[in-house]
Amino acid sequence: MPHTVHLFLEQVYHKLWDGCHFLINQAHIVQAGPHRYDGTVVSSEQLEHFEEAKLDIVYFQEYSDAFPHEKYTVGISGRPGGPDFYINLVNNTINHGPGGQSHHDLHEEADPCFAKVVDGFSVIDKMRAYPTGSTTIFESPIRIKQARIVTPINLPRIEDA
Repeated sequence: MPHTVHLFLEQVYHKLWDGCHFLINQAHIVQAGPHRYDGTVVSSEQLEHFEEAKLDIVYFQEYSDAFPHEKYTVGISGRPGGPDFYINLVNNTINHGPGGQSHHDLHEEADPCFAKVVDGFSVIDKMRAYPTGSTTIFESPIRIKQARIVTPINLPRIEDA
């Protein structure tokens, strides 16, 4: 998934996710996007920042059977995908893997699955329990304060290489 990973890391590097929100809470995913939400109105004004940076979509639906949409993996939403991403709450290999989205023009394609949550499961579970009322949109916004690239302690920083 080199293209999708690169796109997401560029989005984070350029701080495009700062101030965005998790909005969608469905039985199988929680989804974040470049939207502002005041509890009643969803605004996509932040999408302009992604578009201006040319970091708003993946250029092709990259997918590998070696990295399926299992619980706590991260996928890119849409066709073409992006910039919204979601965290799988269950195994979504059939729903979001090849042929799982038949309403798209090229239904045999799949959503890119490019990362896995390795810690903080309790935070995701708390998000999942957050109320949505009669829709799948959270009643109150769950804001992404900031997203940053964290270099593991045992690896050299890019600037040091």
